[in-house]
Amino acid sequence: MPLLEPESPEILEKNISQIVAIAGKGRLKDDSDCSKELRQFIHAIEAEELFRHIEYCLNNKFDDGGLVLQDVVNELGRRLGYEVENGRYRGTSGCPGQDGIWRADKSDDHGRTIIVEVKTTDAYRIDLDTIVGYKARLVED
Repeated sequence: MPLLEPESPEILEKNISQIVAIAGKGRLKDDSDCSKELRQFIHAIEAEELFRHIEYCLNNKFDDGGLVLQDVVNELGRRLGYEVENGRYRGTSGCPGQDGIWRADKSDDHGRTIIVEVKTTDAYRIDLDTIVGYKARLVED
């Protein structure tokens, strides 16, 4: 599988929408092969490639672009030393819909947690009441 060999020059020349298209069945869905392969790929590439993919997501409209950005941002959290729990791509009833949860090491940062929401545009405002609801639900769980 070419995604699992990120040092391959051919895969590194592709933009992130092309990479998603050849991962699994080419559509990002929760718990799909496409999602697993993309996350493995993102985890294995160099930081400068992550930033290139972020730029692509922000500057080009494509199917699942926001979902890709969500995965790349969560990978940045891992590289910053957080324990990262990926969020769902699409919300469901009964499940909080945050894009990620980043937990700091309790010894370093008093166990603080960051709830991550990722957007590809600034056209929409994030309702902070929704974020507060996510937090309440996570504390309850």
